[in-house]
Formats: sequence, structure tokens, C-alpha cells
Amino acid sequence: MKRLEFLADHNHNTLRLDVFLARIQNEFSRSRLKKLIEQGHALVNDSPSQAKYKLKSGDKITL
Repeated sequence: MKRLEFLADHNHNTLRLDVFLARIQNEFSRSRLKKLIEQGHALVNDSPSQAKYKLKSGDKITL
């Protein structure tokens, strides 16, 4: 799987990680995204994160 990187801006403040990923990319289904997050493959600022994490402007999201 290739690495995808995104940067949250002020429009994404308080958006949940799972919602953000579902909106911004189209490679994975919502159920696949859920599994990737649960397995620790979704990183926020280089640390594994939970689906409920609320994004802040400047957060780097790696999948």
C-alpha cells in the first residue's frame, strides 16, 4: 500500500479523523478506513490515532 499524506487546515478544525479521511480520499471505503485506523495505520503527527480524534489546523495525517 502506498503512503498517503494530508495536511489539515482551518476548514478541518474539530472534524473527526475518520470523517476527514472519508471525505478527502477516494481510494478506500469507509469500512476499510475504519479497519486501518483501528490497526494503527492512520497517523496524526506521526503517532497512531483513534477515529474520534478531532483534527486541528496543521495536523499531518498519514495513511
